[in-house]
Amino acid sequence: MKNVKIIFILLILSICCKAFADDSVTRFHWALGTAAISYGDSETDTVMEYLSDNDYSRIILSGELGFSFKLDEMLRFVVGGNLVYDSFWKDSQSAFFLDYAFFGGMRVYPGLGGLNFGLEYNTGRRSNFYKLDDISVDSSSTKWGNGFRIVTEYDFSVNTTGFAPVVGFSYRRMPRGGFADNIFTFYFRFSY
Repeated sequence: MKNVKIIFILLILSICCKAFADDSVTRFHWALGTAAISYGDSETDTVMEYLSDNDYSRIILSGELGFSFKLDEMLRFVVGGNLVYDSFWKDSQSAFFLDYAFFGGMRVYPGLGGLNFGLEYNTGRRSNFYKLDDISVDSSSTKWGNGFRIVTEYDFSVNTTGFAPVVGFSYRRMPRGGFADNIFTFYFRFSY
């Protein structure tokens, strides 16, 4: 396992070094969006029912940072991390869930402009934070889990250099030791 970590760190460092050497081959990207989440554990389901029944306000934001490296005209390797913030509040009470994951995978451009499809390996966890008076739950974190993400995007940066937007949709399944969360994300990504 230690060797896998070392190889992974060296791979990331080599991609980062390449990113600063040749902008036409490598790109840095960040994304902002929103999500729909289906939580898989019974404790979170109980909390979600309570929050929904008591008219709590809600916002879900997603973000991503990463690098991509062009392997071929139709293939890019991507690596990075993503975060989904699901927050509820009402008066002085609140609950929020932070889902964070690291990913690595491929994007395939089938030759239809900037349309691309991706498949990524993800490892991550979710942390839950509660400040609720009427329900007895403790803040906690799930186990680290290994999952996958399927991505469909339209990349306006194809055949250009510099700043360009990407519109995307993804589905991420994250097993977490006995249950799994399903996360659907719509986002705008910007590449440099």
